[in-house]
Amino acid sequence: SLYAQERRITGKVTSTEDGSALPGVNVVVKGTAHGTITDIEGKFIISDLRENDILIFSFIGLRTKEYPIKQEAGKMDIQMELEMDLEMMGAIIVEPVYQ
Repeated sequence: SLYAQERRITGKVTSTEDGSALPGVNVVVKGTAHGTITDIEGKFIISDLRENDILIFSFIGLRTKEYPIKQEAGKMDIQMELEMDLEMMGAIIVEPVYQ
């Protein structure tokens, strides 16, 4: 019965700005160290998931999103869009370098 409860999810993460693939996005099961990162095409595969797990998608400068696995009970491939985090971008200070 344990096998029936485990899931394997594949997907792709893109930008809401222009639809481009986002490489290097962290995809982690909430409350664990179990995760992966997206490849150069924004694609990922993560296994050993359970129905109540929640995936966390995060990347510096982008708004973090949560995705409950049970949301897509029969779906194995998900599409996630991340948007710029304007609050975080406002906190970045750029200082000129003088030579």
